[in-house]
Amino acid sequence: MERRSLALGGSGMMPVVPAPALPVYMMHTPEFGTRRQRLLRLLAVAGAPDLTLVGCANREDVGRLSADDRACLHPEYVATHWTRPAAAGLSNGTLSLGLKHQLAYHDILRRRLAAALVLEDDSTLPPDLWRQLAAYKVPETAHLFYVGSYSANPRGGSLRDEDAVPGTEPAVRVRTSLRRNGTRPAIVGSNAYVVFFAGATQLLQPVRAETDIQLSLLSPSPLCKRTPPTCYPAIGTHGCGDDVPRCPLAPPQRQYGPTRWLVWQDSSAKGRGSHNAMQVEDVASALRTRRGQGVPQLRLARLRSDHVHVSETS
Repeated sequence: MERRSLALGGSGMMPVVPAPALPVYMMHTPEFGTRRQRLLRLLAVAGAPDLTLVGCANREDVGRLSADDRACLHPEYVATHWTRPAAAGLSNGTLSLGLKHQLAYHDILRRRLAAALVLEDDSTLPPDLWRQLAAYKVPETAHLFYVGSYSANPRGGSLRDEDAVPGTEPAVRVRTSLRRNGTRPAIVGSNAYVVFFAGATQLLQPVRAETDIQLSLLSPSPLCKRTPPTCYPAIGTHGCGDDVPRCPLAPPQRQYGPTRWLVWQDSSAKGRGSHNAMQVEDVASALRTRRGQGVPQLRLARLRSDHVHVSETS
């Protein structure tokens, strides 16, 4: 497998896909084998020579965590505008999905991958995915490039109202905490995105909210209901960013995506949106603190990933 830098010398921009394909991390649960096989077939058509199936850290595994281990992985629940009134914390299944993404970030950093595509198993996938992605270029400082979200409907949470990076064709939209039309950005689904090395570094953290919210709720935002409210203030007041280390949700700020999604959730996928019904194979995690920084970081032990290589002729 070829490994090379994503950076384009001197241009300040880099391709989202620098080679024929990116490494792919696919979140799935063994209970929904039909969903797994459906996406594997789509990946076989598109081509995925470096595919990691993240089928561990399922619901029953989370249910067996000790109180101390669970508090380490999920130290608090950050309520937001989208929180159900009765919700007091994440369910085992929702926490399971968050941990799967954390396992992917850990492995990306362990392998020192420049970038990888993260997919959930209810995603659609166009057969020419890599050709479409290869047309996009992002700033060298990018953390995330969203490939898809919940729906193909451009009126439902797309990035079409975000500003475009100057000189990009096709247009690359940049997410900000306040859109140019004065509205707050929509939450973006966690089902399909490219994460760059710097983004994975920032995302490796305890799970404090649903995966899509923890990934895409940019700060500052009054949509976060955690106290003290000064961490997510109203527009025009001091915001919470790199200079405020106690912000509970700290998604990478440099997020980009296309005007129209290339991938969305498949409404016909059996068990869609049902990561609450997961079983467990293996997870053992603990927290450590980066020396001199005071930044919490997940340390994942006994990580067991199922590496499956899928070629175009499989």
